[in-house]
Amino acid sequence: MLGGAHTFSFHAAGFRHNDPAGGLIAWKGWSLHDRQTRFDDVLPLPPLPQIQPDGFFWRQDPFFIPFQENDGDFGWYASGEWRYRNRFLLRATRYDNRADPRDIHRRQYGWYTEFDHIGMQATLPGDIGLISQWMKGETVMGPVIRGAHVVDNAFYSNFVLLTRAFDRHRLSARYDHFEVTEKDRVPLDENAERGHAWTFAWIYRASDLANLAVEWLQIQTTRPAWAYNDLATSRTERQFQLSLQLRFGNR
Repeated sequence: MLGGAHTFSFHAAGFRHNDPAGGLIAWKGWSLHDRQTRFDDVLPLPPLPQIQPDGFFWRQDPFFIPFQENDGDFGWYASGEWRYRNRFLLRATRYDNRADPRDIHRRQYGWYTEFDHIGMQATLPGDIGLISQWMKGETVMGPVIRGAHVVDNAFYSNFVLLTRAFDRHRLSARYDHFEVTEKDRVPLDENAERGHAWTFAWIYRASDLANLAVEWLQIQTTRPAWAYNDLATSRTERQFQLSLQLRFGNR
């Protein structure tokens, strides 16, 4: 780490208990929400044909336990950061869970998952805040058959957010793009997905203890696997949300 106007830092760590996580992208797909998965959470899966008793992956429970250790090996991540005063931040991260894709433990498959991530935060002219993120990776499961893992999916996402404060008001706009590319040929296991979303929000800080927020979200997604449950493979969903946030205790 260096002082002055420019600051550089580097972080690295090893971890365990994250072997099944990549399957969420393949079998559950992308979603936009503010819920954070906790260590002991169990996340339900849709009624996919490949995980039914007569399906190709019948040993998988109809839910995911993303924070589980299957093979006893450590994964790792490393990140570097460049900060210029309080006006610019750039961070790059490499993640590799080093899971054994041929392993299954307590009815949870291991998914070898790796990705690269770049995040940026900047203050633009006019005191407009910019936050952006780019991520690209791959998750695989099962043995290699005819040159590819039984499940082999590449994934990609990015978003750009602009925000501006006016006294007690804050206006924000965000665009998201996400996709999964199918690279294997297993029947009845279509995991491809592609979509984008727009979000617009207004927050009013009524006091130090109360905020009023209005948010509108539109997301358009195409996912062929929805046909397994007799649903349209492409749909547009919209959500309007009004919330009041109250804080208690010392300010």
